[in-house]
Amino acid sequence: MKSKIALGMFVTVLCAWLVAPIMRIIHTYPPVNLPTEHGAQRVAVVLGAKTRGGVMSNVLRARVDEAIALYQSGQVQHLIFTGGFRDKDPAREPSESHLARAYAMGRGIPNSVIWIEEFSTDTYSNIQQAKHIIEQQKFAEVLLVSDRWHLARAQKMAQDLGLSVVPVPVRHSVFQSYPTKIGFVLREWLKTWAYCLGWRRNL
Repeated sequence: MKSKIALGMFVTVLCAWLVAPIMRIIHTYPPVNLPTEHGAQRVAVVLGAKTRGGVMSNVLRARVDEAIALYQSGQVQHLIFTGGFRDKDPAREPSESHLARAYAMGRGIPNSVIWIEEFSTDTYSNIQQAKHIIEQQKFAEVLLVSDRWHLARAQKMAQDLGLSVVPVPVRHSVFQSYPTKIGFVLREWLKTWAYCLGWRRNL
């Protein structure tokens, strides 16, 4: 009997341990009280997403659109676009951040307020490379822009890298159907555990 009780307690604790990251991932970020006053040292960091054939994905476009809205509303005064070449040939295709900058400039954002980095290939290195720019430019406040279910892991990575960020979930995410939402959450659950276990490559 005691062994069954012990086993039951072990299974309960194990399940709770495994489920905890999912609860964090699917947590609905409350409306963020973003700053409305102008401040020269506030920046939005946009996490990268895959591109193909020199064209941004809808995922990346939604993230950039959110950053553009932040800039146009005066809530940030600078933008950092992240994302390098991943599995692309730099001689043939532009980087994710290059495409993001070109798109933002086409929407009227001055090049002078945009920074890009072209070295990162995953979320962790997105934030790591953005941190270099943040420190060089002495940005005091950082808003982190991505899809809602991505931000739990991204915010944890930012904290581990010593960055204090305000998470800003994309309001018009392309992940609208239940299958895409469930798939996103499950992928993030696996990647969260991989990160917790020390595997940072391609995360």
